[in-house]
Amino acid sequence: MRDQIVEANNLLNCFKPRLNPPNPLSSHFNATLLEEHNACTQLRGPSSPPSAFPSLNTEVCEADIESVKAYLTLHPHSNTCGVNDIPYFAILEIDNTDLCRLYHECFQTGKVPTPWLITLLSALPKCGKDLSDPNNYRAIALKSCFLKFSTLIVLHKLTMAAEEGNLIPPSQNGFCTGHRTHNNAFVLRSLLECAHDQNEILYVAFVDISNAFPSTNHNTLWNWLNDLGLTSMYYDWLQNVYCDMRYRLVQGDCVSDKGLEFSWETLLLHFYGTCTLLLFTSLPIVMT
Repeated sequence: MRDQIVEANNLLNCFKPRLNPPNPLSSHFNATLLEEHNACTQLRGPSSPPSAFPSLNTEVCEADIESVKAYLTLHPHSNTCGVNDIPYFAILEIDNTDLCRLYHECFQTGKVPTPWLITLLSALPKCGKDLSDPNNYRAIALKSCFLKFSTLIVLHKLTMAAEEGNLIPPSQNGFCTGHRTHNNAFVLRSLLECAHDQNEILYVAFVDISNAFPSTNHNTLWNWLNDLGLTSMYYDWLQNVYCDMRYRLVQGDCVSDKGLEFSWETLLLHFYGTCTLLLFTSLPIVMT
């Protein structure tokens, strides 16, 4: 293995602000409203009330395991694994009854196995950049496949509930099962052609929000999900995942120890992958 150009602590110091909200908070944020949302989340007990949707109150069953396995078989996925070094293909070979027993215990107790709560950050160098500068590396999160499997279970249940309640509007078809974002491109093309035929000007804004995930207050999203009745054991369990997740840096065959470990900040819980997608799926529900 070749020598590392950048020390691990320098990379972690560089990655940490990228994965958390701006500090100090931007003047564009409504600080009072953020405090209200944070306080509201803290006032709630460790267990949320039953969901308004039956699909979120039912315990995980073998059919849920089969559904996730079918999804992973149908959709291309990476077998890159986290600290426990168990890839997806190994999980797919585990008996459904055993997996069901494992995840049933997790969701019922709200507990998350410790190895699932360690996310490895791999530093990917940017092409053509000075690799002695830690800012010229991208942070790639490597999570436990057992954890990703569990979040797919929750995502499927939340999606079912959102569809049952017609919570996702047609304009957000990219979040609907079986739909893609191609519809939005078709709508844009139709608007362009219509404006051209009528000799009118069409104004289009392509908005690229810098650090969108770290700048979004997740306590606000937790509150929205609660207000919509999308609660229950899965909601509680996912909150525990976000609260207890830890980052460690991986460089080649070396993994940083607890001395170079850091967690999410209180204001925002940031997690690449299905967990964050699950929360951000709620955005189109409440912003219409």
